[in-house]
Amino acid sequence: MSGGLAHVCLVTGSVTVTKARIDMNIPKKRTGSSGHSKAIIKFYDAIYRAILNYVPFDKIKCVLVGSPGFQRDDFFKYLVTESVRRDDRVLIKSKDKFVLCHASSGHKHSIEEMFSDPNIASRVTETKLVKEVEALNRFMRLLDTNPDKAYYGYGHVQKANEELAIDTLLITDELFLSSDVVTRKKYVTLVESVRERGGTVYVFSTMHVSGQQLQQVSG
Repeated sequence: MSGGLAHVCLVTGSVTVTKARIDMNIPKKRTGSSGHSKAIIKFYDAIYRAILNYVPFDKIKCVLVGSPGFQRDDFFKYLVTESVRRDDRVLIKSKDKFVLCHASSGHKHSIEEMFSDPNIASRVTETKLVKEVEALNRFMRLLDTNPDKAYYGYGHVQKANEELAIDTLLITDELFLSSDVVTRKKYVTLVESVRERGGTVYVFSTMHVSGQQLQQVSG
């Protein structure tokens, strides 16, 4: 969340689903006016209701609440207070599942930023998404610091594979599961070859923000 923008999403090993998007105008603080405070409470209430309606607390490991500054802390205080006042037992019992963390904005792409935090990763350490985000971050760092070790595009990757030079292959499901038979066969063969030669393969879902970021590089 940030300002008056927030997304409530469910993240699994294969997909990120947006369950609610809250976008409200929050007026600036002005002396003698309660407009700002009322708008913030209305914003927090909308997020509170979305979490209550869409988060399956009996199935999830944790709820990440991210924002710049201290907005996440203010919202969590609101949630705890309101859950007691309204006697929403599911939130009262699940308050320990909430994890507050930094996010640079309220946009959906900040989900990946939160999962990149080592403290957050430790809470969901074995999930497929965390491992994919870690692998993608390593790849992006290599592009910046040591581009000779980071290849993208089928031709360059295939050549590296022929030279037994692939430690980790990142690929999107859009290519791996392409409806075009020739394209699909080409990438399935590449994936099988990398695995046979001892490499690690991560197939990113383009329904995840991490898969969408990889897609922007080449796929």
